[in-house]
Amino acid sequence: MIPTSYRAVELREYTDGLPAFHVVQKERTELEKGEVLVKIAASPINPSDLAFLKGQYGIKKKLPCIPGFEASGTVVASGGGFYANYLKGKNVACSASPTGDGTWAEYMKVPAQLCLPLKKSIDLEQGSMAIVNPLTALSLIEMAKNLGAKGVMQTAAAGALGQMIHRLARKEGLNIIDIVRRDDQKEALTEQGFENVIVSGPKFERDLRVSAKKLNVTVAFDAVGGEITGTLAGCMPNGSHVIVYGGLAGTACEVHPGSLIFQGQTIHGYWLSSYLGSKGPLSIIRLSKRVQKLLGSELKSEVRQRYSVDDAQQAVADYSERMSGGKVLITP
Repeated sequence: MIPTSYRAVELREYTDGLPAFHVVQKERTELEKGEVLVKIAASPINPSDLAFLKGQYGIKKKLPCIPGFEASGTVVASGGGFYANYLKGKNVACSASPTGDGTWAEYMKVPAQLCLPLKKSIDLEQGSMAIVNPLTALSLIEMAKNLGAKGVMQTAAAGALGQMIHRLARKEGLNIIDIVRRDDQKEALTEQGFENVIVSGPKFERDLRVSAKKLNVTVAFDAVGGEITGTLAGCMPNGSHVIVYGGLAGTACEVHPGSLIFQGQTIHGYWLSSYLGSKGPLSIIRLSKRVQKLLGSELKSEVRQRYSVDDAQQAVADYSERMSGGKVLITP
C-alpha cells in the first residue's frame, strides 16, 4: 500500500551555518505521464548538498524545499509512459529534479529519465551512491585522458570521491599525486597502498613541484578552490591543466597571472550536470553500465554512519565535521 502522505526533511532558509531542518508530513500528489514514485532506501550526503544548503550551489530552489540530490530506492508507482512503466517494481539509482523535491524523504516523485535501473547484484546502499561520485570520477579521468595526461594530481584525496579517483586513475594506468590536509589522512591512505600522498603544509609546494615533474603530472583535479588552485597550476609543467570541480575552501580561486601568461596553464570549470547534459542517451547508458560494473571495486564507497529522516540535522552536522572516513547516509 502506498501512503497518501510521507515524512520529509524541509529546508526553509539558506544559511552559512548548520540549517534548522523541519520534518514535515508531505501530501502525495498525482503522478504525471513520464513520472515515477520512488520509495527511498538511502541517500548520501555529498559536498554539493552542503553547498546547496548554504545557497551556494548552481541550483537554488524556491523555499521551502526538500534537500538531497541522489538516492536509491524502489519504483512503486508509474504515471504512465514506456520508460516509467518499465521501471515499476525495479530498484533504481535516482537523482532529484532541479525544480522538484529532493531525496531526503520517505518517497520522491521524479521524472523517470532521472532514474537508472540497478542490477540485482547491487545492494541499495551502494546503489544510492552510484551517480554523483562515480560519474564525476569517471568523467574527470576521461577528461584527463582526452587532454593527453600521463599523470594527475588531486586535492581532497582522503574523501570518498578522492579515493575513487585514485583507484580509477591507477586502473587506467595514470600516475597520481594525492593531496590531503592532515597527517592522519596520509597515514590512512598510505595503509591502503597510496604511494604519492602529500600533506599541505611546510615544503608543500617544493614537494609538489618535484613529484609533478617526476611523475609527468599535467592535469590537476581541484575540489577546494581558494589559494591552492594557483598552487596546483604553478607546480605543474608548462601547458598543464587545472580542472576545478568544487569549492570546499569557500573562497575564490587565486591564480598568479604568471602561471597563465608564462607557463601557459589552463583553468577549467567542471559541473557534472553540464557534463552529462552534453552526452547523448546512449553515452549515459554506457556510463551507467560501467559504473555498476565497478561499484564493488574502484567505485565502491564505504559507509560510516546512517541516520533516519528525523535525525537529518545530526547527519549533516556529522558529515560537515568529518567529510572523510566514509559516507553518511540518510536512510528513511
